[in-house]
Amino acid sequence: MLKGAHFRVLGATQVVGPNGAARRPPGAMVRELLRALVINVGRTVPLDHLIDLLWSAPPSSARANLRSYATSLRRFVSSVDKGLAGGLVSSHRGAAGYGLMAPVEKLDLLSFRRAAREGRVQLRLGAIQQAAAAFSGALDLWPGSATLEPGLPGGRLVAALADLEDQRAAVVEDLARVRLALGEAGCVVVDMAEHTLWHPLREPGWEVLMQARYLCNDTPGALAAFERLRRILRAELGIDPHPSVQRLRLAILRGESISSFVTSSSGSIARPPDVATEGRDMRTTCGLDGG
Repeated sequence: MLKGAHFRVLGATQVVGPNGAARRPPGAMVRELLRALVINVGRTVPLDHLIDLLWSAPPSSARANLRSYATSLRRFVSSVDKGLAGGLVSSHRGAAGYGLMAPVEKLDLLSFRRAAREGRVQLRLGAIQQAAAAFSGALDLWPGSATLEPGLPGGRLVAALADLEDQRAAVVEDLARVRLALGEAGCVVVDMAEHTLWHPLREPGWEVLMQARYLCNDTPGALAAFERLRRILRAELGIDPHPSVQRLRLAILRGESISSFVTSSSGSIARPPDVATEGRDMRTTCGLDGG
């Protein structure tokens, strides 16, 4: 995926040199500027837009500050790798701004998105092992969370970083569904229990948790997950769970096969013969003891 010198913004914001040594740009606002440029890679971002990204209430010195941050960023990146620094561009004609031009293998964000797309392509082709490898590779690029550093003014970049976290959560859920199809329900229970704590409003995570518990002979736990989701959605959003989650609950209540529910965002998983069993037979592949 990532080759040679590259930028990292998924987690700690770093610039990695050709020798593999990772260095952190000096100054929190310089780091957030780099994040903003990576998120908008491939185009020059006007100064006014960058200011909106970095400040919720821009100071009168915002433009001057931004130019200073850009200068510091270029100087720092050049000290790490001059080739990477060449991708930092500026425009002083028309709508002045700054940009980053770099190929996929130089940016962890683009490498993550490419791996996630590859996983979904493999999923549609029924290549479950390959999909699992692609999703795992995508998530390996996330050593931490993409959140704003404490104490920063936080403009629209906050929403952009939240969107990145949603993209990561979707891949976590895709991988969990693939692992269900591979007979790893016990591990999925553990992972999805934690995932839903961090993302309580994401229904796909709860749906996978219900499936995993049911496949591990824990029908009460599967139904309890649904009830918790329903309470959260009603309290936070005033809505009920999605119809697909409600249909899953009914299938669990009736003790029916849920193999048709083990799907990803890309569609149904075509399970290989050794795990393409029906209903409760799939539960024998769980790695948990007890109910």
